[in-house]
Amino acid sequence: MRRIICGFLLAVAAGAVCAAASSQDVVELRLSSPNLKNESVQTVITRLKDPEGLCRSAAARELGQRKVTQAVAPLKELLSDPLHYVRVTAAEALLELGDRSGIALLREEVAAGSIRAFDAARYLLAHGDNTGLQLVKSKLTSTRTVERSLAIGALSRSNDEELVYSTLVGGLKDMDPSIRGQCIFRIGDLGTQRSVGLLKSLYPLVGSPSERACLMQAAARTGLWDAIPALLEGLDDPEFLVRTNAATYLNLLTGQSKPVSVRDPERAKALSQQWRQWWDANKGSYPPGGRSDAPFLKSKDTWPF
Repeated sequence: MRRIICGFLLAVAAGAVCAAASSQDVVELRLSSPNLKNESVQTVITRLKDPEGLCRSAAARELGQRKVTQAVAPLKELLSDPLHYVRVTAAEALLELGDRSGIALLREEVAAGSIRAFDAARYLLAHGDNTGLQLVKSKLTSTRTVERSLAIGALSRSNDEELVYSTLVGGLKDMDPSIRGQCIFRIGDLGTQRSVGLLKSLYPLVGSPSERACLMQAAARTGLWDAIPALLEGLDDPEFLVRTNAATYLNLLTGQSKPVSVRDPERAKALSQQWRQWWDANKGSYPPGGRSDAPFLKSKDTWPF
């Protein structure tokens, strides 16, 4: 019962900001996300020893997300924390840092079917351990959008290529547009010629202008020159947003500086012809399988979509 209560509190108030008065044994819990992202690494590491378990857990998760390798030693200490949910979070954070010290704990969590089993299974799967594979797969049909999204995110990082692609293609049929967008971008993140081919095949099948615009961004996310023909096709889209995305990412991927915002249909057609003439004359410099080293690709994890 104690484990269930602690797990429930973590789910409700994950990472709550905790403050203890220096002269009193009073701990204040604020049921909102902590402001740890703006704190220094050393400050977050110090919070691993906070008297409040929720703070220790939030600090562990933050350090894992930041990939702070110098936190491995203090995180290992949390594997013997008196609070179960803190131990589990520490094990997950250690996996993020490439340390498998807590993997047995996460496997036990999955086997026990605890309140944290799904989270543990996702972390294991993302790091090459299929212990919770069936549990994660079962969430693909959840009525909760967040669970479907988390399941897709974990499965799409599996070492099984066929599982990755079947998951993402299946997600494109989801009723929630945010899930479909997630799958489109994840296909782009795979950065393979196969993913480029899949994006090309999807373009004529996607009816939503916003999702076609996502396809243009996803094509650029591959970083492959194989995506240039798909972006050229987007220049002829009837929707302004799609054309703008196509032109923007063509410039970024190829290093050109042609116009990107053309509303007038005739001017848009002229721009498309200009790009195609350029491509016919220069495609030899962009061979299939070649990869762009454009600066924008290095920061794609911060793109606002």
